[in-house]
Formats: sequence, structure tokens, C-alpha cells
Amino acid sequence: MCGLSDSSASDSPPCSVRPVIKYDLAADAQQALSSTASPTHVANPVIVGVPSADMSSPAPSHGELVGSPLKHVVDGSAQPVVAHPPSPSQREAFLASLQVMKVTTNLSIVNAQPGARLNFDGTIVVVYPCETNPVRRHVLLADEHGVCGITLWNQNASKVNGSLVGTIAQLTKVMIASHLGKKSLTMNKESGLVITNKIAPFWTQLLDNPVVPIIDVHSMSLNKFVSVGGILGFMHSEMKIVRNEEKELVILRIVDRTGSIEVQSWVSKLTDFEQFRDRPIQMQRMRITEYSGVKYLEIIDGNGTQVHGEFEGALDLANFWAEPARV
Repeated sequence: MCGLSDSSASDSPPCSVRPVIKYDLAADAQQALSSTASPTHVANPVIVGVPSADMSSPAPSHGELVGSPLKHVVDGSAQPVVAHPPSPSQREAFLASLQVMKVTTNLSIVNAQPGARLNFDGTIVVVYPCETNPVRRHVLLADEHGVCGITLWNQNASKVNGSLVGTIAQLTKVMIASHLGKKSLTMNKESGLVITNKIAPFWTQLLDNPVVPIIDVHSMSLNKFVSVGGILGFMHSEMKIVRNEEKELVILRIVDRTGSIEVQSWVSKLTDFEQFRDRPIQMQRMRITEYSGVKYLEIIDGNGTQVHGEFEGALDLANFWAEPARV
């Protein structure tokens, strides 16, 4: 009979069967936290039983883990070991690569490599003049996340004009391109374009946004849509050569108590703003852009920028314009 006893109390030969040792990692972790033992400290064995001599199965050759779930010490505290999900199979990875992704207009956050096919919905915000040889037109599309541009070719170029600003365009199977590290969209023979003639909800909600002080506009990101109110302190126009054509650029200067900013338009006329000269004016839903590092606001054509002469704060602006200048 094999058992634990004092060696001096029996002359029987020592038992050859080793005791089963189980490690309590939770208790060991607690001891590690309360002691200055080295990182190589080994778990304290707890002898929980000794097998009899006539056991038919061999004893385990190493300790068996018991107690609370497996833990490791991080920053002085015991943390559970997190099981990572299995990797997808080759079949799952292959099928996922065939799916067409749907993305937002902020391509900088799109996790897709150049050449990837995308389905894309965006609100038409800027429509540039149509060009020939070949027929093409560049448009800017927007949503709640940002703005991106795409060039429409041939019959797709004729589907878009300034009257569609604010409506949703659906593009299918467009591709991601990259130039100097900046992602863009491009169309190919399989790409499609559908104009829904539906006004995007986010485009309408922009009219509910509060007026932004002009000083804050200068620190905002490009391609944001903002509304400002101020005094139309200065206005003039310049003739520019654009693609071998002479076009009029209308330039306004809006002033409020915090500063001033330039507003430009390629589609408006000076006569459109004559009634607001030296008077309060509120301009809603304009796009922040820049030229040579200087930010300015761009009037959006069609169902874009809205202009008002009567609005909350107009009287305060009129009083500000009549106040003596502070030297």
C-alpha cells in the first residue's frame, strides 16, 4: 500500500507513482502581486491527491491547471486571456473579394486599395462646365462625411447640370485611383450613373445649422458647408479666361464683428447683390475652399446657396456697421 507517511515509520520501499500536481494560477497571480519575486517566479504546486499503487493508468507527467480561468498579469493586475476569433477560410476570403463595397465621400477613411470596385451614393454639390474632345464633365459629390470629385465621360456627362445640385447621384462599379498618395474615384466601361432626383436629407439639414462667426471659418476644414451673416461691405467683378473662354467672377466681401471673408461666384451677377450693398446679408450653405493658401467661401449654384436680407441678428449687424471704428 502506497501512501504519505514518515519515512522512519515504515520499511516498505518508496512508492514509484508520482503525486498528481495541480497549479492554481489565480492564487499564484495574487502572490506575484504581493511579493517582489522575479518575473520568472514559478506557480506554487498544490498537492491535491496521491494515486494508489494499483492504478492501471499512468500518472500525468506534468501539472494540470485548475482554478479560475487562465490569467496573465498586466500593469500589476490579473487580466483574462482573450481568445481571438479564427481567421476566415480561403473560400470566405475569396468570396469577400468579389463583393462590391459601398463607401462614403471621405475617401481618406476608405479601407480599399487602388483598383477596388465601389458602389457610391453622393449629393451633387458642384457641377463644372462640360468639356469636349473627349466629352467630359467634373462634378463634386458630398455627404455627411466629406466631399470628393469624379469625372463623368461621354453620355454620363450630359446627365448632370447645375439644376441638379442637392440631388442624390448613384454610381456603381466605380474604381479607386491614387495620385501622390491621395485617393480619388474614376469611372470605367462597366461603371453606371443614376440621377435619383431626390433631395438628400443632409443637404436640407444644412439650412438648419447656426450661422458661423467669420473668424471661425478661417480655421475650419476645406469643403465644409457653412452659413455666415454680415454686412456686404464691398463687391466687384473680374473677367477671367477659363478654358479659352472669358467668364465673369463675382467677388463679395462680407464683414461681421469678428472679421471679414471673401465670397466668390462664377454663376452670379453683381446685380444679384446690389440690394444688399452696405446692408446685412445672410448666406446659407456655402462651401469653404481656398486659393494660394487663402480661404474663401464659394456660392453654390442651383439648389445650393440661399441669400436673405432679413434674419435674426440683422439689426445688431446694422448697428455694428454704424458704430465708430475702434482705433
